[in-house]
Amino acid sequence: MIFSAFLAWHLGELARRLPQAIGALGWILCAVQLSGLVFSLKYFGTPPAVFSALAAICLGRAAWLVPGRDA
Repeated sequence: MIFSAFLAWHLGELARRLPQAIGALGWILCAVQLSGLVFSLKYFGTPPAVFSALAAICLGRAAWLVPGRDA
């Protein structure tokens, strides 16, 4: 999770400077977080699942807001 957080932070800076370089990575990070949500529900319970859901929503929104996402 620390690596994912660092990667998301680094890619956020890259997206600010060069949005077309990100491509589908934002959506991939969102999908990874959604899989974490499934595992949280299955193995850890509601509080971690809520956090995973909020993180997935934030990642999905950020991926949606990247300019040039249709390319």
